[in-house]
Amino acid sequence: MKAGAAGAGRGASLLWAQGLVCGGLVAARPGLALLALLLFWPVGVIAALDRAPGRPALRSAALWAAAAGFAPLRAAWDNAGPDPLSGLLGDGHALWIAWGATGWGWALAQGAPVLAESAEALLRARRAVRLRAERAALLEAWRLTV
Repeated sequence: MKAGAAGAGRGASLLWAQGLVCGGLVAARPGLALLALLLFWPVGVIAALDRAPGRPALRSAALWAAAAGFAPLRAAWDNAGPDPLSGLLGDGHALWIAWGATGWGWALAQGAPVLAESAEALLRARRAVRLRAERAALLEAWRLTV
């Protein structure tokens, strides 16, 4: 068997295992699964739309969403009540914080390269101005004409 075929088999096995875990969670704690779905649905939207190599927007948004969604999920898990959504819906801040963090992660992934390129262009322009001024000063000091 080729290495590529073995790698594809492992990927399919991992996907199957993830589906099994998610299905078990839905069966055991449907309220918690619905809470996770509500908290992380923007990540799913970004996953569907991000086609860039390496999927940087998805990675950034998922990281920020996981950081913001961990506390409400942990509280719902510890609550062990029949309806973990009541705490989230009673305190809507958790939902907006998770969605805002996801948006912030997406915005960072989209805006950071633009800001870095702009800063680099500004530094190049400043250096060009400085070098032209130094060249003009040297030409004048040495009384050269070009």
